[in-house]
Amino acid sequence: MTQEEFADELGVSRQYISQLESGKSSLHVTRLFSCLRLLGVRLEARWGEA
Repeated sequence: MTQEEFADELGVSRQYISQLESGKSSLHVTRLFSCLRLLGVRLEARWGEA
């Protein structure tokens, strides 16, 4: 998935995704669950419950 595709799915700009990747911006918690879903990460797995 490209930055552009990922940004479109989240409803943000590609520049915002680039800033996240470079550490110039931080992810707001309200977008966290959407990002995890798009990346195929199960929340339970992050806490070792899967």
